[in-house]
Amino acid sequence: MKKNLFVTLLLFTPLFSFAQTFKPIDGAIGIKFGDEGLKAKNIITAHGGEFDILGSHYPESLHFTHVNFGHFASELAAVKLFRGKVYEMGFIFRVDTGAKTISYYNDLVASLNKIYGEGKSTWDFKSPYTKGDGNEVEAIKTGNADVETLWIDKTNAIQVKIVPDAYVIMLTFQDSKVAEQANAKK
Repeated sequence: MKKNLFVTLLLFTPLFSFAQTFKPIDGAIGIKFGDEGLKAKNIITAHGGEFDILGSHYPESLHFTHVNFGHFASELAAVKLFRGKVYEMGFIFRVDTGAKTISYYNDLVASLNKIYGEGKSTWDFKSPYTKGDGNEVEAIKTGNADVETLWIDKTNAIQVKIVPDAYVIMLTFQDSKVAEQANAKK
Protein backbone atom coordinates (compact mmCIF):
# COMPACT_ATOMS: atom_id res chain seq x y z
CA MET A 1 0.00 0.00 0.00
CA LYS A 2 2.77 2.42 0.94
CA LYS A 3 4.62 1.52 -2.25
CA ASN A 4 1.52 2.27 -4.36
CA LEU A 5 1.04 5.61 -2.62
CA PHE A 6 4.69 6.51 -3.18
CA VAL A 7 4.50 5.59 -6.90
CA THR A 8 1.27 7.57 -7.28
CA LEU A 9 2.80 10.64 -5.65
CA LEU A 10 5.92 10.26 -7.77
CA LEU A 11 3.85 10.14 -10.96
CA PHE A 12 1.63 13.13 -10.13
CA THR A 13 4.22 15.43 -8.54
CA PRO A 14 5.30 16.90 -11.89
CA LEU A 15 1.70 17.87 -12.60
CA PHE A 16 1.58 19.97 -9.45
CA SER A 17 5.01 21.53 -9.75
CA PHE A 18 5.11 25.03 -11.10
CA ALA A 19 8.82 25.50 -11.66
CA GLN A 20 9.67 28.77 -13.38
CA THR A 21 11.93 28.43 -16.42
CA PHE A 22 13.61 31.59 -17.58
CA LYS A 23 14.99 32.41 -21.01
CA PRO A 24 18.76 32.16 -21.44
CA ILE A 25 20.62 35.35 -22.32
CA ASP A 26 21.47 34.72 -25.95
CA GLY A 27 20.46 37.96 -27.68
CA ALA A 28 17.50 40.33 -27.90
CA ILE A 29 14.46 41.16 -30.09
CA GLY A 30 15.02 38.06 -32.21
CA ILE A 31 18.73 38.68 -32.80
CA LYS A 32 21.03 36.00 -31.41
CA PHE A 33 24.67 36.47 -30.46
CA GLY A 34 26.66 35.24 -33.45
CA ASP A 35 24.10 36.34 -36.07
CA GLU A 36 25.44 38.12 -39.14
CA GLY A 37 25.22 41.93 -39.17
CA LEU A 38 22.84 41.98 -42.17
CA LYS A 39 20.39 39.67 -40.40
CA ALA A 40 20.49 41.94 -37.32
CA LYS A 41 19.87 44.99 -39.50
CA ASN A 42 16.83 43.34 -41.11
CA ILE A 43 15.36 42.29 -37.75
CA ILE A 44 15.82 45.74 -36.24
CA THR A 45 14.18 47.49 -39.18
CA ALA A 46 11.28 45.04 -38.80
CA HIS A 47 10.99 46.30 -35.17
CA GLY A 48 10.49 49.85 -36.42
CA GLY A 49 14.15 50.82 -36.36
CA GLU A 50 15.54 53.23 -38.90
CA PHE A 51 19.12 52.57 -40.00
CA ASP A 52 21.40 55.50 -39.13
CA ILE A 53 24.00 55.52 -41.87
CA LEU A 54 25.89 58.47 -40.36
CA GLY A 55 26.20 56.76 -36.98
CA SER A 56 27.21 53.48 -38.61
CA HIS A 57 30.43 54.63 -40.21
CA TYR A 58 32.52 51.92 -38.50
CA PRO A 59 32.16 48.43 -39.97
CA GLU A 60 31.98 46.87 -36.51
CA SER A 61 28.87 48.76 -35.39
CA LEU A 62 25.40 49.43 -36.73
CA HIS A 63 23.28 52.28 -35.38
CA PHE A 64 19.53 52.76 -35.50
CA THR A 65 16.88 55.17 -34.28
CA HIS A 66 13.37 54.42 -32.98
CA VAL A 67 13.74 50.71 -32.23
CA ASN A 68 10.90 49.06 -30.32
CA PHE A 69 11.93 46.81 -27.46
CA GLY A 70 8.67 45.22 -26.40
CA HIS A 71 6.42 48.11 -25.40
CA PHE A 72 9.46 50.31 -24.72
CA ALA A 73 10.50 52.67 -27.53
CA SER A 74 14.21 53.36 -27.69
CA GLU A 75 15.61 56.56 -29.06
CA LEU A 76 18.81 54.91 -30.24
CA ALA A 77 20.07 51.36 -30.63
CA ALA A 78 23.44 49.95 -31.58
CA VAL A 79 24.67 46.53 -32.58
CA LYS A 80 28.36 45.73 -32.17
CA LEU A 81 29.99 43.17 -34.43
CA PHE A 82 33.17 41.13 -34.12
CA ARG A 83 34.28 39.44 -37.33
CA GLY A 84 30.90 40.37 -38.81
CA LYS A 85 28.87 38.70 -36.06
CA VAL A 86 26.73 40.23 -33.29
CA TYR A 87 28.17 40.18 -29.78
CA GLU A 88 26.47 43.20 -28.18
CA MET A 89 23.25 45.17 -28.50
CA GLY A 90 22.48 48.41 -26.72
CA PHE A 91 19.33 50.48 -26.42
CA ILE A 92 18.98 54.03 -25.15
CA PHE A 93 15.66 55.17 -23.73
CA ARG A 94 15.12 58.88 -23.12
CA VAL A 95 12.51 59.80 -20.52
CA ASP A 96 10.60 63.11 -20.73
CA THR A 97 11.33 64.26 -17.19
CA GLY A 98 13.51 63.25 -14.30
CA ALA A 99 10.42 62.45 -12.25
CA LYS A 100 9.57 59.57 -14.64
CA THR A 101 13.09 58.15 -14.77
CA ILE A 102 12.84 55.87 -11.73
CA SER A 103 9.42 54.44 -12.68
CA TYR A 104 10.53 53.85 -16.30
CA TYR A 105 13.67 52.10 -15.03
CA ASN A 106 11.61 49.98 -12.62
CA ASP A 107 9.14 49.04 -15.39
CA LEU A 108 11.96 48.00 -17.73
CA VAL A 109 13.66 45.94 -14.98
CA ALA A 110 10.35 44.28 -14.04
CA SER A 111 9.75 43.39 -17.68
CA LEU A 112 13.21 41.80 -17.96
CA ASN A 113 12.77 39.99 -14.61
CA LYS A 114 9.74 38.19 -16.04
CA ILE A 115 11.83 36.92 -18.95
CA TYR A 116 15.29 36.29 -17.45
CA GLY A 117 14.60 35.87 -13.73
CA GLU A 118 15.40 38.27 -10.94
CA GLY A 119 18.32 40.55 -11.77
CA LYS A 120 20.77 41.86 -9.17
CA SER A 121 19.89 45.50 -8.52
CA THR A 122 22.35 47.99 -7.08
CA TRP A 123 21.33 51.41 -5.75
CA ASP A 124 24.58 52.99 -4.57
CA PHE A 125 24.19 56.53 -3.14
CA LYS A 126 26.83 58.94 -1.86
CA SER A 127 26.13 61.06 1.20
CA PRO A 128 24.01 63.08 1.79
CA TYR A 129 21.71 61.12 -0.58
CA THR A 130 19.99 57.84 0.24
CA LYS A 131 17.50 55.60 -1.52
CA GLY A 132 14.00 56.65 -0.55
CA ASP A 133 14.88 60.22 0.45
CA GLY A 134 12.90 61.67 -2.46
CA ASN A 135 16.06 63.08 -4.05
CA GLU A 136 17.09 60.01 -6.06
CA VAL A 137 16.85 61.76 -9.43
CA GLU A 138 18.95 64.70 -8.22
CA ALA A 139 21.54 62.25 -6.83
CA ILE A 140 21.72 60.40 -10.15
CA LYS A 141 21.85 63.61 -12.17
CA THR A 142 24.72 65.01 -10.09
CA GLY A 143 26.71 61.77 -10.20
CA ASN A 144 26.04 60.94 -6.55
CA ALA A 145 24.21 57.69 -7.26
CA ASP A 146 24.70 54.64 -9.42
CA VAL A 147 21.58 52.67 -10.24
CA GLU A 148 21.79 49.46 -12.26
CA THR A 149 20.50 45.93 -12.54
CA LEU A 150 22.53 42.99 -13.88
CA TRP A 151 21.58 39.56 -15.15
CA ILE A 152 24.41 37.10 -15.77
CA ASP A 153 24.00 33.77 -17.55
CA LYS A 154 27.24 31.85 -18.13
CA THR A 155 29.30 34.32 -20.18
CA ASN A 156 26.40 36.49 -21.29
CA ALA A 157 24.98 39.49 -19.46
CA ILE A 158 22.27 42.14 -19.47
CA GLN A 159 22.68 45.54 -17.82
CA VAL A 160 20.08 48.25 -17.26
CA LYS A 161 21.59 51.50 -16.00
CA ILE A 162 20.37 55.02 -15.38
CA VAL A 163 22.86 57.41 -16.98
CA PRO A 164 23.91 60.38 -14.80
CA ASP A 165 21.92 62.95 -16.79
CA ALA A 166 18.87 61.18 -15.22
CA TYR A 167 16.73 61.26 -18.32
CA VAL A 168 18.47 58.36 -20.07
CA ILE A 169 18.30 54.65 -19.37
CA MET A 170 20.69 52.26 -21.12
CA LEU A 171 19.95 48.60 -21.76
CA THR A 172 22.80 46.37 -22.94
CA PHE A 173 22.88 42.70 -23.96
CA GLN A 174 26.39 41.28 -24.26
CA ASP A 175 28.24 38.09 -25.04
CA SER A 176 31.01 38.92 -22.57
CA LYS A 177 33.44 36.30 -23.87
CA VAL A 178 33.37 37.71 -27.41
CA ALA A 179 33.40 41.28 -26.03
CA GLU A 180 36.73 40.50 -24.35
CA GLN A 181 38.12 39.28 -27.69
CA ALA A 182 36.83 42.36 -29.50
CA ASN A 183 38.30 44.70 -26.90
CA ALA A 184 41.64 42.87 -26.96
CA LYS A 185 41.80 43.32 -30.74
CA LYS A 186 41.30 47.10 -30.38
